Amino acid sequence: MREAIGGTWLFNLVIFFVLLFTGYMCLSINYSKAFNVKDKIINEIERNGGIKNPSDSKDPTISAINAYLSEVGYRIKSDCNGYEYGCKRNGNCVKKPNGSDYAFCISEKKTIDNYKHAYPGEYIYASYYNVRVFYQLDVPIIQKLFKLTVDGDTKLVYNIDNAKEG
Repeated sequence: MREAIGGTWLFNLVIFFVLLFTGYMCLSINYSKAFNVKDKIINEIERNGGIKNPSDSKDPTISAINAYLSEVGYRIKSDCNGYEYGCKRNGNCVKKPNGSDYAFCISEKKTIDNYKHAYPGEYIYASYYNVRVFYQLDVPIIQKLFKLTVDGDTKLVYNIDNAKEG
């Protein structure tokens, strides 16, 4: 009788560790996918020289990002509180987002760089973008309790079109 009870405990212990390992693998795969999406969004913003009009779904940067999101099947949505724009999967970006059905969030931080050496007497507007994407473990209780995010910043994006005399 003693061996039967010991075998049950060992079996339960093995099942627990298998479930724990499976959960860790699922979480790391979802994190990897979200990290790749964040990198692609940052690369598109840097390649296109920023986002000219985030509210316009026909903006080249926003349309390239949305094409990529539909290609990889990124379907996770969450809230963008504290971000300047919340972008949905259909390409609509909303200023001052509220709610929880946004695919990614973007904030633009503007700075002014004085490039007197490169451009004498001109100030060049530069900005960098903060990007947030989401990932989740597809377990209903954990999904509601934890909002797992991946954040990243672009390099400075210079807008030479808006240079001003200093």
